[in-house]
Amino acid sequence: MRKRKEKIRKLLEGLSNGVYEKEEIIRLTLLSSIAGESIFLLGQPGVAKSLVARKLKFAFQSGQAFEYLMSRFSTPDEVFGPVSIKKLKENDKYERLTEKYLPGANIVFLDEIWKASPPIQNSLLTVLNEKIYRNGEQEMKVDIRGLIAASNELPTKGEGLEALWDRFLIRFFVEGIQDRDNFENMISDVSDPYKDEIPTSIKISDREYQSWFKEINKIEIPENVLEIIDIIRKQIVERNRSNEPESQIFVSDRRWKKIIRLLRTSAFLNERKSIDLADTFLIPYCIWTQTEQIQEVKNIVIEVVKTDGDEINPQLIEDELKKFQIEFRNASTRRRKVDYFEVLNLFSNREYEDEEKTLRQEGRLFISRAEFYGLKELESRDLILYYQNGLSKLLPSSGIYNVSLVTGGHKIRVGNFVCSLSYTKSEGEEVRTLKPEKRLHKQWLEKLGQLEKASSESLKKISDYRDKEVASLMDNLFVEDEFCKIVLENLNRLENKLLFLQSEIQKTTAICKNIREETVVYLKLEN
Repeated sequence: MRKRKEKIRKLLEGLSNGVYEKEEIIRLTLLSSIAGESIFLLGQPGVAKSLVARKLKFAFQSGQAFEYLMSRFSTPDEVFGPVSIKKLKENDKYERLTEKYLPGANIVFLDEIWKASPPIQNSLLTVLNEKIYRNGEQEMKVDIRGLIAASNELPTKGEGLEALWDRFLIRFFVEGIQDRDNFENMISDVSDPYKDEIPTSIKISDREYQSWFKEINKIEIPENVLEIIDIIRKQIVERNRSNEPESQIFVSDRRWKKIIRLLRTSAFLNERKSIDLADTFLIPYCIWTQTEQIQEVKNIVIEVVKTDGDEINPQLIEDELKKFQIEFRNASTRRRKVDYFEVLNLFSNREYEDEEKTLRQEGRLFISRAEFYGLKELESRDLILYYQNGLSKLLPSSGIYNVSLVTGGHKIRVGNFVCSLSYTKSEGEEVRTLKPEKRLHKQWLEKLGQLEKASSESLKKISDYRDKEVASLMDNLFVEDEFCKIVLENLNRLENKLLFLQSEIQKTTAICKNIREETVVYLKLEN
């Protein structure tokens, strides 16, 4: 049984009790706090932003919380603690008493964050990024696990808030309750949502937190995840070229590094050894800068995962197969343009009825235009005629016919029959198949064998992944099911693509094995 994952699952359930339609926010706040990152909640007053923040402290056995509502008149003393008068008088040192204030807390909630004064903002920058608070002459390491900031507006441009805004890794737009039943349950619920009812056994201990914090860094980053991030970055750059500066998306290098930390944390808490595609759906929470971009960045990530997220790339096999098929056709076939006349009426008598039926068994007959013009009167030649097979395919007749030119009209004599010919020529392409020499034939079959092996190995990887990982994939603690289903759909699409390619490889192999010399003509025929 996966103890860590089940513990987090129960913890999330406990934190969500008494809170309606805020499961997603609670998941993200817990994830960001275990990752050691911060989260910004945007929303109108009264949509449970502070409730979520206060409940987060219940996730930790020794959670010490600090909460403060910022205003233009807030001072550093109110956030970081008052100056110690004793130390100032006795030791001439300017130090703050930080216990029970932000530097001494584990969980911090700062409401109306953008109203903070510049001195508070400057101190917050190092707290958020480096987990350090400069207290007078000394630097003290802070043990803040989750810092949640909230506001009903985004930072105003031109007021120097860009650096502080960039420090909040996850950004979430909080709305009021949408479902009628949930709304009615909320307004009639008399229980206290601020009461800590989470058993100590499922809370995160200090020892666990410190151990997890280090182990998270060991989570592997697969190549396809790095590829996804690279493509997302390029698409953002391309998108920004066609947008005005004020509506551009900016994601700093520091933010991408923190995003990887967040994805690793998700994988770790889901008890996996590496990040998977489902984890990458956490990226949209981290890269929007304006509310109008929320759906846009989500769509960008979804599309990239759909088109470029596969660790197994069937395109390589498809490209190699197409390349082989082109080389095979070029080496084994010769093509030339040939025009034909159709052999129409047969004029005979009853003496040759059986011979006429034999001639007509092969269907509509044709003679090449070049061979017709090569005929002479009273001089017969042994020729191969062509009969129609299908709509536009001509094959050589099974026998050789004695053909001569008939005086007057557009006619020929075929054996004992006088035949009229169509005056309209039919354009055709003669395709002659050549049997390759043994060494080349062997190389072709070896190449096809390699392609079939590659497709079989890829299909086995998908089968193994489905047997071992799909259950976990569809049970991601922090990603919505709808996004996990996209990854599963990708897996099914990939499998179907490989099965199709494998079938094409087998068909090509059969053609290659049974190749023989023959001539086929393809005509543009009129019915």
